[in-house]
Amino acid sequence: MIQDPHAQGTDGWRLARLGRITASDFERLITPTGKVARGTTVNRLCAEKVAEWILGHELDSKETEAMAWGKTYEQRAVESYQIETGLDAVPVGLCLLDDGSVGASPDRLVGSDGLLEVKCPFSHAVHAGYLLDPSLLETAYRPQVQGQLWVTGRKWCDLYAWHEIMPTVRVRVVADPEWEASLSDACADATARIEAAKKSLLARGVVSHLEVARRNAKEPTKFATTPDEFDAVFEAAGLPPKERK
Repeated sequence: MIQDPHAQGTDGWRLARLGRITASDFERLITPTGKVARGTTVNRLCAEKVAEWILGHELDSKETEAMAWGKTYEQRAVESYQIETGLDAVPVGLCLLDDGSVGASPDRLVGSDGLLEVKCPFSHAVHAGYLLDPSLLETAYRPQVQGQLWVTGRKWCDLYAWHEIMPTVRVRVVADPEWEASLSDACADATARIEAAKKSLLARGVVSHLEVARRNAKEPTKFATTPDEFDAVFEAAGLPPKERK
C-alpha cells in the first residue's frame, strides 16, 4: 500500500484522487451482493475518470447538505468511538494499491490491522433503522468498506454510525477475500479501459491538464475543452452516442 501525504479534504488530496477509481466509486462497479456491474454504469464511470484526466478538476464538487452534516459531526463521532472502544483512531490520506491504480480514503486507521469508517446519518429515521437492524449498516456500505480493506490490506473495519441523541451503532466488518477478488477484477477491467482511452486520446493530440498540474505541483484548475474533445472522452471510454447525454 502507498499512502499519499496530503490530508483528506485538502486540494492535494483532491488532486491525487482525480482520474483514479476510488472507494466512492466501488458501488458502481459491484453490488453489495458481489455482482459485478456491466454496461452503461461502468461506461459512464470510465468516461468520468477520463474527463477528470483531461480537465484536471472534479466534475461535480458540490457539497450536499448531508455531506456537510457528516463533516460537521465526524470528529465528535471519532472521539465517541475512541471512548467507547478504548482504541486510537489515526487520520490518513489517500491510500493506493502498490501500482497506484486504485485508491481509498478510510476515515481513520486503527492499530496495525483495523480501519474506522464513520457515518453520521442526516436522516434520523435511517439511524433508527441501523439501530434496530445493524446488518443494514453493513449492507449499505459493503462495497466501500470491503474495498477499503482490499486497498489497505487491513483485516477489519469498524463501521460506526453516530447520532447526537440516539445510541451509536458499531459493526465490525472483516475482510472477505472472495468478495475482494471480484472487486479487484472489476477495478482491473475498468482501469484497463481508462488507460486505453487515455492512450487513444493522447495519440489524437488531446492534452491532459491533470498530468500538467501534477508535474507542476499546482492545484487543479478548470480548463475549457471543445465539444469534440468531450465527444472523444465518451467515444474512447466505449460509451455509445445515445448514452452520452
